[in-house]
Amino acid sequence: MRWLPVIVWMGVIIYLSSHPNPYWILPQSMNQEIDQLLPVISISQYTRHQVNINEAGHSIEYILLSVLMLRAIRGGKTGSRQFWGASGWSVLACFAFALSDEIHQFFVPSRTFQLVDLALGLAAILLGLGLFGLARATGSKAVGRSTSKKSLE
Repeated sequence: MRWLPVIVWMGVIIYLSSHPNPYWILPQSMNQEIDQLLPVISISQYTRHQVNINEAGHSIEYILLSVLMLRAIRGGKTGSRQFWGASGWSVLACFAFALSDEIHQFFVPSRTFQLVDLALGLAAILLGLGLFGLARATGSKAVGRSTSKKSLE
């Protein structure tokens, strides 16, 4: 059951990256506002705005995936060794998925394989695990941190 959120989220990522237009998910009102700005802003500003939206979406996708993956791999274990071991496996698994998603996008019309997106995915994975580790270090019960002596071994 702990793997269900990981599988569902991976499915969401694949679904989102299967669409030829990566901005289709934005609310129609936002797309209309952007279109109204076109006569006022330059194409480079418009492109930069699209890139920022893409980067934000990619980051959110992989931050969440890394946290879900870590929780699934850890399986409720709270010790430091389990955390660091699970973190390493989470990075590998999430990066392998990010690579497969970029390869998948190569075959989607008007989408491409982009090393920048792959690097951004890796950065987001590391950020997600870092945030998880920070929450764990501060004793947050939401991430399964236990202060019992046995769990700290």
